[in-house]
Amino acid sequence: MGRTLSFVRVIRPILDRELGFTRAYSDEDLYRYFAQVRPSLIRTEADEVTYNFHILLRYELEVQMLNREVKVQELPEIWNERMESLLGVRPKSDAEGVLQDVHWAHGTLGYFPTYTLGNIVASMMLKDMNSHGLRLSELVEARNFSAIKDYLRDKVHRWGSAFAPKELLRRAFGREYSAEDLVDYLERKYIRKEAY
Repeated sequence: MGRTLSFVRVIRPILDRELGFTRAYSDEDLYRYFAQVRPSLIRTEADEVTYNFHILLRYELEVQMLNREVKVQELPEIWNERMESLLGVRPKSDAEGVLQDVHWAHGTLGYFPTYTLGNIVASMMLKDMNSHGLRLSELVEARNFSAIKDYLRDKVHRWGSAFAPKELLRRAFGREYSAEDLVDYLERKYIRKEAY
């Protein structure tokens, strides 16, 4: 929702009031700026296309660590090589690289893939909303957030934590996790240049 042209239009008065310089640009210019794909060293600054590559890198390294295929002291160099291979950027320091997240220092292994799962589920929801005649961009532009909330309540929230995620997805969307909708969304937005 926050990466749509309609959302830019909704927050435009706030951007203009708080930042000022945005007045020199059209809504479409701002949307294109926010929708740029540009490889980033830092996961939390990544665009929605390259973000999942950040997750892939972390997941692969976690698996290698748990399988004792890589030693902790080898992580910085392996990280740097994989970043360059995946995104074409190479960290200049460990702070830009392997040490940028607190997860591993906290002992939180296996958590990173949940971010990509969230992106997958969000794209499944978007497709399901569209199939029910609920166009997210139109609802956002009309500031009809109650329709979005009602949809989420009906499909997801009403179940609370009664079901495991896979079962909840089956009940809500009639299927389990599938990256197909995420790939379709990214292709439509970034290759076919369809506005969202």
